[in-house]
Amino acid sequence: MTTTLVPITPTRVVNFATILPLFTPAAVPQTSARQKPADVRLARRGPITPGALPSLMRSRPSQSARVQRMESATLTVPRVVGSLSPDGGVSQLETVGVADLSLPLGISRFVNVATLKRMLKAKRSDVFLRRAGDAWEICADSMKVDLADASVEFRMGTVQIYS
Repeated sequence: MTTTLVPITPTRVVNFATILPLFTPAAVPQTSARQKPADVRLARRGPITPGALPSLMRSRPSQSARVQRMESATLTVPRVVGSLSPDGGVSQLETVGVADLSLPLGISRFVNVATLKRMLKAKRSDVFLRRAGDAWEICADSMKVDLADASVEFRMGTVQIYS
């Protein structure tokens, strides 16, 4: 296979002699923003005597600083067993215990249900329920839970669901 080189003529000719004067430096002399002063010297200090220090540096706090224990919030979720029929609006849930969770400091206000179930040490088969009016609603694992909202009621446990 042979290739032949054909000269390509440019479609647009640029005259750099007319463009370059646009980029020449201005007639104003440039000065640096940092100028060194001509006459700067460090003054020598004599020896420091204890009485020469300001009284502010020698002052001590009137009470010693104490570390205070920060209280962490506790989340309580009742554990239930029973059956639930969302279509019929029938729920036969029986409370069998309570799952307490001491929330770690700095936890986000919004946590998804899967993380909350994991923190409560629930089984994978446990269902997380939320009260919606008079009925119970099944929460998906991706649903966000507001830990600061005390008006919402939750239940968790082994529930048989009839559809």
